[in-house]
Amino acid sequence: MIHVANGWDQSFVNYFYTGILREGALSLDDIDIMGFSFYPFFNNKATLEALNATMHDITPKYKKVSQTFNDTIFQKAHNKIL
Repeated sequence: MIHVANGWDQSFVNYFYTGILREGALSLDDIDIMGFSFYPFFNNKATLEALNATMHDITPKYKKVSQTFNDTIFQKAHNKIL
């Protein structure tokens, strides 16, 4: 699993994964799960809608499982959206 902070920030998440895969540090075969942090109290742009958009963009693009890792309350709320 590769874990990235600010999973709600779609442009950062795309930048991060594009960067590590382009540089050759990792290949898609090295990644089984794409993990994201989600702390909505740190930024007013950190919404469930933004997190959902990121996960719906990343999952088909890289054909990998994506998952949030944090507070159970936010995980349950996110799962209702998906």
